[in-house]
Amino acid sequence: MLRRLLSGAGLALGLFHVWLFARQASAGTLTPETAAKWAAAAALVAAFGALYRQGVPLLRGRKAVAIWVLAALLHAPAIGERLESLETPAIPEAAITLLVAAAAPLAGLLLLLWIARASAPIPALQYVAAASVDPSAVIGRRTTLAFCPRPPPRSA
Repeated sequence: MLRRLLSGAGLALGLFHVWLFARQASAGTLTPETAAKWAAAAALVAAFGALYRQGVPLLRGRKAVAIWVLAALLHAPAIGERLESLETPAIPEAAITLLVAAAAPLAGLLLLLWIARASAPIPALQYVAAASVDPSAVIGRRTTLAFCPRPPPRSA
């Protein structure tokens, strides 16, 4: 289910960027600078595709993190332009908002995983194996199961 959700989110993000590129191209606002940014974005998509073909996870690992950092750096000027248009740039508040917005779904996911693991049934095979073993057959008939805080002394 999570894989389908992430795939759907990735598809929606891709379609948004296709729409954004088409809008810029049709409006005539595609300057050489923005065309270079789109070319860099295409290179990042190709890098993600190469990682996917190699079987490297796209959300973990050094290579994937490096590509995500480059994608964030590619988006940073657009965020900076939007912050400049505000009368009082509130970068600390924006950083805290982004942190909370990113941490809340992650915390919810971790909580759901913890609940799923805690409520998972213990396989019945363990109960059968534990009930069918006779302790005297395993450790010998002369030995008792008394509490021994230390090993017995060595006999001479």
